[in-house]
Order: sequence, then C-alpha cells, then structure tokens
Amino acid sequence: LLLDLGPLGTSGRFSPGGTTTKITTPDAPAIEVTNQSFSIEFWMRVTAIAGRRVFVGKRTTPIFAPFIIMFASGNYKLYMSSTGSSWDVANEFQATTPDVLIDTWEHFALTRNGAALYMHSRGVYVPITTLSTEIGLFNNTEALAIGQGPYDDGGGVVTLNGWIDEFRFR
Repeated sequence: LLLDLGPLGTSGRFSPGGTTTKITTPDAPAIEVTNQSFSIEFWMRVTAIAGRRVFVGKRTTPIFAPFIIMFASGNYKLYMSSTGSSWDVANEFQATTPDVLIDTWEHFALTRNGAALYMHSRGVYVPITTLSTEIGLFNNTEALAIGQGPYDDGGGVVTLNGWIDEFRFR
C-alpha cells in the first residue's frame, strides 16, 4: 500500500485536522502483519502535540488490534497484540526516539524483520522487542485507518493535527 500525495512542500499532502477526516483502506492480505516481516513508514508534520493523537492503526472500532502507532504529549507510543484480547506485544510502549517536533517534517518507521521489531524516528533506531518467529500479530478484519482512530477501549477517537505524506505499508 502506498499513499504518495506529492513531494514534501506541495499542496497534495493529506491533512486529517478535523474530527471525522481520515483515510481508510479495507482489510486485505497486503495489510496483514501476522508473522511476516513488514514496514510501515511515513513523513509527518504535526501542528499540535497536546493529548493523544493516532498516526495509523488497524482498527476503526475500540477493540484490540494488531497495531496502533500514536503519540501522547509528544512521545511516540506503540500498541500491539498477538491475541486480540490484550496488548501483550506492546502496551503503550514509549519509544526513546526523539520527541515529536511541532511544524517540522520528520520521518517515522515501524519495522518487523524476522523476529526483530523496531522503530526509527529522525534516524534514531529503537529496538522494541524480539518476537518468536512463530508468534504472529493478531489478524483482524478491521480497516487500516490513517490519521484518526480510537485509542482506548472506552471509545475515545483522536485525530492527528498536522499532515501525513508518503505513507508506505510493505
């Protein structure tokens, strides 16, 4: 899946900004992250860092999901589930990457390469965990949502304030 809305600095970028604005793609084999290697990467520019903001997640309803990438008060957070009933792989994992910057384009990536799971932000590598190659992430039928999503089981929905560009899921 590639969402490339033009080069950085052009008017073609995706800006969630509102309470219902997001991009979703229906569930498909290409966006399943079970026990295979994958990479999710994008460029972003946020305009506000207060509270919680979802970048991308494979859920549109408040249930456990394979993954949610978000930030809270400027710190990257990651949630991941292999069971669909708990955040057993990553439960609000707070990356030691540099904090999210306001009004600055920055690159972010989440990668699983074999058993290694790690993040990159502005060139800083952060190992998250080592997974058994037999352990797969939960396979749900939810859409992939970019720019907005529920962040808890209580139904709270949050929208990214800013822009996302060159989103890739491979």
